Amino acid sequence: MGGIKRFFGSRVVILFLAIIVLEIMAVFLIQTGGFNFIINKNSLKNPKFKEISGTIYSDLSQIKNSDTSWVEAKIDWQELEPGLDKYDWSVIDNIIQKSGNRAILLTIKIKHDRLTLCVEGEKKECPPRNEQEFINFISSLFEHTQKKIVFFQIGDQLDKNNWQEDWKNYLSLVKKIAEIRNDRIIISSQIPLSNWQDYNKFLVSEIGFQVIKIKADKNSVEVEENIVKLKKALKEKANSLPVWGSLEHSEVILAQTDNLKIEALKKSLLLFSNEVEKIFYQQEVITKVDNLSLFGKMTRVNIINFGDEKIEAYEIVSKNYSKPIYFLWSDTGGVSVTLNIDPAYYNFYDFTGGKVELSGKKITADNKGLLMLPI
Repeated sequence: MGGIKRFFGSRVVILFLAIIVLEIMAVFLIQTGGFNFIINKNSLKNPKFKEISGTIYSDLSQIKNSDTSWVEAKIDWQELEPGLDKYDWSVIDNIIQKSGNRAILLTIKIKHDRLTLCVEGEKKECPPRNEQEFINFISSLFEHTQKKIVFFQIGDQLDKNNWQEDWKNYLSLVKKIAEIRNDRIIISSQIPLSNWQDYNKFLVSEIGFQVIKIKADKNSVEVEENIVKLKKALKEKANSLPVWGSLEHSEVILAQTDNLKIEALKKSLLLFSNEVEKIFYQQEVITKVDNLSLFGKMTRVNIINFGDEKIEAYEIVSKNYSKPIYFLWSDTGGVSVTLNIDPAYYNFYDFTGGKVELSGKKITADNKGLLMLPI
């Protein structure tokens, strides 16, 4: 008995057993992706941040009703009372508390009349009167949020009405913020996809932000044309920064429910199939377009050929379904297609949610779209 105690009590054996335990833990972490999480805790490679869709919330109380793992919350600089000796962080603390364990993209709008170069009452984003004052605010914001918020979008949207059409001011801010960001991720202010060519200087790398964000404005036909051109321009500039997108709409479009459903699905597929890594959907869009949830667990999107070049067709591979999901439509009128898959394993709907009946293996694709959902 004494020999056994001496054996297990020897330092060599204890070290040997410790090595075995560490090896077992290492194998477990490799197999489960744990090493990726630890090493890339606050980077774009962190598996936690890989979910491809999120929600832009205007009403944070609604977050608990969503299964999205990403939240975009927008705040105005003036909400935090900048310029005083002490900032009011209650707005930020509320966002963190309401978001739970979701990843947060915090968008900071810069519209405060008193502290920007905007004319009084002009609700546009403008350069700060005192750039260093804004940098100090961002530094304090980073310090207050610690690692609870990793992703920061500086400015809401770039367009001809904002920043006095002088992008030097914006780029100066971003570069100085990049110097103090540490391991935080800085997102560009949204670039309207319809006139992305006006923002050519933002497409070069090493500019200060780590993600380019676009707004899928206009209709799906224009989105398709412009996203292809944008991705080509990025490639020509050797810019490999990730591209994220957003789908936000005016009250007029939100009121056109059927058209909203059709356009939201089309735009999403066009962006995802052109390597846009993540899309943030306006809260009001999410509540009206149920099928956007199909993208939540998507692992791959493929452009496929249904035998007619007039048809846009996409295959979605999702963790939630054992079979692929298919989306197809034609903007040139009804086009008849013969399926090469067994329709018995699918339900068929148009993009507005209406049930579609088959005639044998033939279906018709038109502007309202066709969703083939595995049973």
